[in-house]
Amino acid sequence: MIFLLGLIVSGGVFGAQTVGKLSGTVRSDKGDKVAYATIILMKQDSVQVAGTVSDEEGRWAIPAPEGDYLLKVTCMGYEGTEREVVLRGTTEVDDIVLTESATAIEGVVVRTKLITREADRFVVNVSGSNTAIGKDTYEMIGISPGVRADEDGIKINGRSGARVMIGERLLNMSGDELISYLRSIPAENVQKIEVIPMAGADYDADSSGGIIKITLKRQRNDGVDGTLSLAGYMPVESKYDYWFWQPSFRVNYQKDRLNLYTSGSYSKYDGTIDVFDRIERFDENNELISTVNSASRMREVNEPYRLSLGAVYDLNSRHSVGGEVNFYTKDDMSRTIADSRQQFPTLATNNTVDNKSDYENYGNGGSLSATLNYIAKLDTLGSTFKLIADYSHSDSDSHYLESNEATVGTLAPVTEYRRLLGDSEFNIYALTANVEKKLSPRSSVRYGGKISYNTVFDRMDYYNSTVGEPYDWVFDDNMTNPPTDYNESVGALYFIYNNSWKRLSLSAGLRGEYTWLENKNGGVKQNYFDLFPNATLSYALNDRSSNMLIAQYSRNIYRPSFSVLNNYQVRISEYTTVIGNPNLTPQYSSNLSLTYVLNYKYTFSLVGQFVRDVIQQQMFTQPDSDVIYYQHVNSAEQNSYGVSMSLPFEVTKWFSFNYDLQMLQMDTKSEFANSSCLYTSMDANMNFTLPRNFFFEVNGWWMSKVEIGTLMQLPMGDFDVAIKKRLKNNKMTLSLGVDNLLNNPGRIRSQGEGFKESLHQMNQPRIVRASVNYNFNAGKKFTRRTVETGAAEEKSRM
Repeated sequence: MIFLLGLIVSGGVFGAQTVGKLSGTVRSDKGDKVAYATIILMKQDSVQVAGTVSDEEGRWAIPAPEGDYLLKVTCMGYEGTEREVVLRGTTEVDDIVLTESATAIEGVVVRTKLITREADRFVVNVSGSNTAIGKDTYEMIGISPGVRADEDGIKINGRSGARVMIGERLLNMSGDELISYLRSIPAENVQKIEVIPMAGADYDADSSGGIIKITLKRQRNDGVDGTLSLAGYMPVESKYDYWFWQPSFRVNYQKDRLNLYTSGSYSKYDGTIDVFDRIERFDENNELISTVNSASRMREVNEPYRLSLGAVYDLNSRHSVGGEVNFYTKDDMSRTIADSRQQFPTLATNNTVDNKSDYENYGNGGSLSATLNYIAKLDTLGSTFKLIADYSHSDSDSHYLESNEATVGTLAPVTEYRRLLGDSEFNIYALTANVEKKLSPRSSVRYGGKISYNTVFDRMDYYNSTVGEPYDWVFDDNMTNPPTDYNESVGALYFIYNNSWKRLSLSAGLRGEYTWLENKNGGVKQNYFDLFPNATLSYALNDRSSNMLIAQYSRNIYRPSFSVLNNYQVRISEYTTVIGNPNLTPQYSSNLSLTYVLNYKYTFSLVGQFVRDVIQQQMFTQPDSDVIYYQHVNSAEQNSYGVSMSLPFEVTKWFSFNYDLQMLQMDTKSEFANSSCLYTSMDANMNFTLPRNFFFEVNGWWMSKVEIGTLMQLPMGDFDVAIKKRLKNNKMTLSLGVDNLLNNPGRIRSQGEGFKESLHQMNQPRIVRASVNYNFNAGKKFTRRTVETGAAEEKSRM
């Protein structure tokens, strides 16, 4: 803390000069706006005063002391230009026009700071960074500050539910579909990744997990451009089955006002993990009643296919329309074979029960989503109006087949069979309208609304049999529940005001949402209205805004996914069952942070999150039953507060090192248990540039024990290494690495009324990972565009 305060004080010393703001727009000689141009403000003695980069609309702004300057503007593929300017107060310069370079740029190395901090976000400058070589976009997200991206999804600062955007388009995907899509995009096609821990009021209030915004590289003029990729991995040790491979493609075409694009991928995963479980049961006097020891081998096979088609057409210089269709289908198979022994120490005879279980699940499903939008530019300052219509449909069928052979002591074994047939269908309709009005170069307002209508149908039927094949199935009324049939409507309005006064900047917004939810068969009805404020206040501690103080606040809601609202029961083993909870209500969180930024990139934050009606998975037992039930419930509250740091270093031209640290005090209160723990997580990435276009990198992570309610996860960590090679004028990249070198298992302990459980799960084994990416183009390069969507929040709950 003393170190942090010292940095703040040292950064607060600055001169008393009058500060103005210089702004403008960069265009090409053909009238197109030029994104990511470098703008440098220099004194007449060639001393650099400040600099920035133009945004996607070619806009830029630089705060600097009033005076006479030389403005230098450069961009790859264009001839640079210079202009003398006079800065007095707020000064808007005429458009800066760049002429296309007549010669190709060969051998140019662009060096940028990998990670920088803006007022409300981290920016990972992927383009020109060796860190991106041989990675896909999902891997690159995973090494961004405060972000963990694994098979369970994306978390920002430990909070799940992050939304993902490509440009200004919210991806209408979730789960495996989202991961598969991001893995199909090579990181070398990405310009930058922005990590927004607290989403503004213009995003759905259910964006409590934050926003990941991905900007793809923009190119110019008519032509065809694309990428072909192949990635895969296999286990190092032959005793494991752990295979994955994925070919993918991306093709873009532009002719005059029309832009067409398509992408697709196919992947196959075949993986096996081992799980060891021990359960102890106690009576009311805390005397041991029974113990269960089990060993399971779990195998999963899935084959997803994905295809995306889109088009954007410029009606004229101010109006454009776009459409996009996404197809996704997936076949699944999972099988768990388990051996368990239950022992009763107080019984003299037949005091053991041996179970040999076989659980099989076959499923298939798919989704179709479509988006139409209309975008109008309202003035020359950059004001826009957007109208977006979304539709999404998904359905799936599942078939569970279970068998268990139980042997009690010396008695003859008894075999039982169970079958579950599942059917689910989701539909989402959404309409979004918003306006961004530029009041001046330094102030703007955004306002808009959204209405969505969702339908959910889910049914699961249970059957029993004690006869071997062919099965004599008997319908089980006790396990089967009425089908889940939900209708949900959400209406929202929001308003945001942005302004800056010299070194002070403010963004403040308010969102109101009304939700109506009904389960037709279960009699569940929920109607509620909530307000969600959001604000960011930043203050520059020096003239260049390289050192800043940033304060943020947001209030969010997290609605339970439709799957956990279903009134179902699914056995994981003979002694554990997962059940749904149709009575779950949303959880609410208040999020605060105070961040100090040093030299644009080093950040030190004080953070806090205070959650009410927390949705957590808890465990409990029932009288005269050996089964432990897992169920999502609303707990009382969970508070976390602490510090986080992001420290990116460029040690030499050939060695860079990025380090993230987070330490949180986490306190949970619920009717099941109270818990308190100090949670620490660390992520590190090292990159080495070697001769002859070779690169070497090491990634590592570690997390301490974390305790939430009745669950405790013990410390774990791992690291990966990879070597990469660029070929064919950097158009082709080869990568070869080894992941999970420590092969640490996941260990979870839980304790509730009358039981203790210890679970030991082998995670991914050591694997060899390889990939090849090839970028091609035919004709001239061009500007790639995508269609914006507005229904990602709804689909994420499927």
